[in-house]
Amino acid sequence: MPPFPYFEIVKKAYELTVKHSWLWVFGLFIGGTTGLNFGVFNYFLPAYQAEQLSRLREIGTNFLPRLLAREELLIPVLAGVLFLALFLVLLSGLSKAAVIWATAKLDAPGAANSPPGEVNFRKSLRSGRRYLWQIVGLQVLVSAVFLLLFLVFAGPVAYLFSAGASGKGLVLLLVGLLIFLPASVVFGFLHLYGPIFIVLYNSRIGEAIQYSFNLLRQKLKESLLLGAFLLGLSLLFVFVLIFSLVVLAIPVAFLTVVLVKLQLLTAIFTLLLGTAAVSICYTVILGAAFAVFQNIIWVLAVSYLVKTKRLGQEERALAAEPVV
Repeated sequence: MPPFPYFEIVKKAYELTVKHSWLWVFGLFIGGTTGLNFGVFNYFLPAYQAEQLSRLREIGTNFLPRLLAREELLIPVLAGVLFLALFLVLLSGLSKAAVIWATAKLDAPGAANSPPGEVNFRKSLRSGRRYLWQIVGLQVLVSAVFLLLFLVFAGPVAYLFSAGASGKGLVLLLVGLLIFLPASVVFGFLHLYGPIFIVLYNSRIGEAIQYSFNLLRQKLKESLLLGAFLLGLSLLFVFVLIFSLVVLAIPVAFLTVVLVKLQLLTAIFTLLLGTAAVSICYTVILGAAFAVFQNIIWVLAVSYLVKTKRLGQEERALAAEPVV
């Protein structure tokens, strides 16, 4: 069996990402929503995480009691939060489906010779709607089972520590980690591969989960190596992004010092506000492009792995071209 074409897949994903920049719009809503998404927004410095958690605790301590005391505001606020969360989940599922569908079409034989506009934003969005509820249903199901598994492991450990049985709690914690961490990897790949099977091969939720598990079982090494590679690539992306922002900040800081000495307060405000706006747009756009790039890699990888894995009788049809 030929080795997995990591370089070819990454090169193809890069070309598709750069050539079809309209896909970046979908990338705005994909990052950070999947169980095994190696997007830039999943990786922050520990100190930053601690700072954000501290701020959230402070907000909760100051805001929640006031909110609970205002019964007329409690229901509207909770309804608004739930509506926003549902809207973002649906938008994420739709964007993921659109990117998967567009990738399959753009990577199909003869796609390079297709007339301009054969695959575009509107067609991808319309086609992605067909798979929206199945993708959301799969992700909700996998997430719910994962949460249940976490509670099964975390509940007894928390009870033992709270009861003062630290020794038994530590032993149970270690045993739980030995089981929970591999299970987390499996659930992450189900979360990742499932939507691809739904869109590319028109699978139902149960079938997508089964196919994803079988693919991971037979191609575990390739899946883990590709995931590790994308993790490293994400960390490199974060470093390059931060470095570029620092480079941008150096002349801005110099100009700010000059403007301060000249006491041009309006110019200082305009410079800082403009720099902040440019930095935010730069970060968001590059993050969206990188999220699309990663998702395209996974779609191309699954297509290749399906064609090269040992198929059961009921899965044999998947070796054909995707049905999108």
